[in-house]
Amino acid sequence: GWEEFRKRERQAFESFLKEESPAVLALGGGTLTPMLWELYGGSRSLKWVYLEAPFEICLERLKLDVEQEPRPLLKLGEMELRRIYQERQAVFGKVGTRWSNHGPIGELRSQV
Repeated sequence: GWEEFRKRERQAFESFLKEESPAVLALGGGTLTPMLWELYGGSRSLKWVYLEAPFEICLERLKLDVEQEPRPLLKLGEMELRRIYQERQAVFGKVGTRWSNHGPIGELRSQV
């Protein structure tokens, strides 16, 4: 279920931190929890970048990401998804570097 997914996600993140070579890791919106930020947010060895997108675009992307079956989060409904989005903004607001991610991924690549 959901808790097991988050547990494995956190384990993968912590495993990544043990790597010594420079690398980039893209995290999903639910990975950066308040606890994770407390542990690693101030680390000098990590550079955090928030790919900022409005709720409406995030919702549309969830709806489009249906390779095999709809994303489980969609079952929660738009009101609950909006609540989760707002809750996550409290953590994302602490990330110093933000890139606008409002359009197609090609536009984001040009910022990098």
